[in-house]
Amino acid sequence: MKKYFYSSLVLAVLIFGFSNNASADSGLGGFFSYVSGLGEDVWNLATVSTPNMIERMFAYLLQWYITVEFYLLKQALEFSWQISGVVLEDLALGSKLNNAISFLPNDVQAALVQMRILDGIELLLQAYVTRFTFDLIN
Repeated sequence: MKKYFYSSLVLAVLIFGFSNNASADSGLGGFFSYVSGLGEDVWNLATVSTPNMIERMFAYLLQWYITVEFYLLKQALEFSWQISGVVLEDLALGSKLNNAISFLPNDVQAALVQMRILDGIELLLQAYVTRFTFDLIN
């Protein structure tokens, strides 16, 4: 019984403690208007602001999760690219391509060098090996 008495006493002190400013403006009607506005503010907090805050929190967490996923994807792709570079260096495909091109006529060799066909072939091979190693990592 005492617990309810004390809690209602605290509630009354909190509500009537603000009555000085309200009653100084427009009397008892201003006080009840102030208390009603206070109730509306509490209701607005419970029904509008808190759900919006929870939605914003989950949106932020989702944004953070997606950012981390993209960062990890980027790191895995860079790691796969480095591995494919090492694999292609070990296989020495560039020197084998240059050796195979040396059997072609000089004008065709010059055209392939000018068009950078060999660099394109090496880039394609590195992309395929990168995709292969990336699929192994993920």
